Amino acid sequence: MTDKLKALEDLLPDLEKFPAPVKDNFNKAIPEMPDALSAEQTSDWLKRGIAIAGQTVRSWEAAAHFFQVSPNVISSMPYSYFVRWMECGASLCEESPTLAAAYFEAKFEVKCKALTIPFVSKIEWLPQGKKMK
Repeated sequence: MTDKLKALEDLLPDLEKFPAPVKDNFNKAIPEMPDALSAEQTSDWLKRGIAIAGQTVRSWEAAAHFFQVSPNVISSMPYSYFVRWMECGASLCEESPTLAAAYFEAKFEVKCKALTIPFVSKIEWLPQGKKMK
């Protein structure tokens, strides 16, 4: 067991409550998560994934995608943005696990490019986004 997993030992049994892809994707992701993450940050990430998986009967699918893409997401942004990404996905999952799964599953390159778009352009897009509700 790696040092990262030892720090998460108390939480790992919670993954057993969900279908295998949740735990499988977590196990694939944990060695790829940055070493710079503190034990507290890594624990928070796992807790958020478990919380997403436990929201509804089908939210485990969103959690599986969450764990699958997390290493790529966090490697492309500051930790504070990663926290916001996790919060947005969890919030979406409350509304629709299917929508949250799509959010986590979406091609990450698109999200990276969206972060580099000037702030003014994002404001111009805001009315369009509101129309989509």
